[in-house]
Amino acid sequence: MGTYKTNTRTVLDATLTSATSYSSGLLDVGDMCELAVDFDMTSAIGGTSDYSFKISRIAASGSAGQALSNLNYSNGATGLISMSIGSGLSANYSFGGQIQVDLVNPNGYAVTGTLSILGK
Repeated sequence: MGTYKTNTRTVLDATLTSATSYSSGLLDVGDMCELAVDFDMTSAIGGTSDYSFKISRIAASGSAGQALSNLNYSNGATGLISMSIGSGLSANYSFGGQIQVDLVNPNGYAVTGTLSILGK
């Protein structure tokens, strides 16, 4: 039987207000087995087409490596997107020691909402 972690901690708790760009910077997750991701956008104004949040694993070189997930909001949509990242979960990826969250917003939306990642 594998190791089961019962302790949790906040990896990311951010509020965006009319943001057209966002980067979390490096987030330490090396002590985590799984990540619970909840992104809740309440407003997206002024853009066209789509915007998304990319969660990337950071490579040993310090550069953004594999994209673990793109949480996509189509045509300026809003609302809650939730997912679980980790071995055997909905996004079945190893996330290594650090991750980074970036707003991918080529069409200029001003987005408002919250970004939450809990680790365990």
